[in-house]
Amino acid sequence: MSKLIDLHIHSIYSDGKYNPKDIFKLAKENNVGLISITDHDDIRSAQEVRKRLYESDIFFVNGIELSTLTSIDDKSFRVHILGYGYDEENKELNKIINEKKQIREIANTEYLENMCNKYSFLNPKMINDIEKNKFIRFSRLILKYLEDNNYSKEQIETIINYMNNNKFIYPNYEFSDEEAISLLLSSKGIPVLAHPYQYRLNEEEERKLLDKLISMRLQGIEIYHSGDTPEGMRLQEKICDEYNLLWSAGSDYHTDIDDDDNKIGLGKNKNLMIEDCSLVKVLKKENKIYRR
Repeated sequence: MSKLIDLHIHSIYSDGKYNPKDIFKLAKENNVGLISITDHDDIRSAQEVRKRLYESDIFFVNGIELSTLTSIDDKSFRVHILGYGYDEENKELNKIINEKKQIREIANTEYLENMCNKYSFLNPKMINDIEKNKFIRFSRLILKYLEDNNYSKEQIETIINYMNNNKFIYPNYEFSDEEAISLLLSSKGIPVLAHPYQYRLNEEEERKLLDKLISMRLQGIEIYHSGDTPEGMRLQEKICDEYNLLWSAGSDYHTDIDDDDNKIGLGKNKNLMIEDCSLVKVLKKENKIYRR
């Protein structure tokens, strides 16, 4: 029986539920033979996998998902650029990733301090107890802390209202499109546009975006994604073929609980089940896939 691939998974190092070791176990249960953990703006999962010996016959390629700003026709919007097979020891990559982590930690600490100053029922101890450097909807961590520490329903609702009216802001956080692609290329990685359907572009707009990103040396598109429709994925196949780009596939798995029954390798209602892709062929050729 052929093994599946999944090149878009998130771990505890960003907004996923599971650590890398558990992700390997979940992948094995689903007959997945190759995975990539692509945490948001973080490479700790790749560094952990490289250093630790997991009892697994699953192959691995390192990954990352960069938070990126782009624009077409004077319209600015966020996209995600996936990167694969980069040099985990690259000094510039590590420097910039650590800077992003510091931005998150400083902004989240300030947010918690302001909240504690406003509401006397909050224990200031939470400022130290909540992990502040993850890329995650920070409200989740705050609410989990309040629930775990037996705050009342009324108190939790008060904090929810506060967070709804005071959004989290990470100043000067996102990469520019050129910065994201350049960083991946300079660290010997392969830049791939994640889940194009999520940007709600029409076909003409997507082509304009690709023209721009390809001029910066984007090399691939994630054409199969668990959240897309069959029609949407067929459109991405067509566009990818016309542009002669590498293609990839990923579940974008985070957790069994809040992921609409999304599964590693399988997607939603088994809408992935991909066994190979052109990106994997290139990664194999460049010896960027290994087994722990």
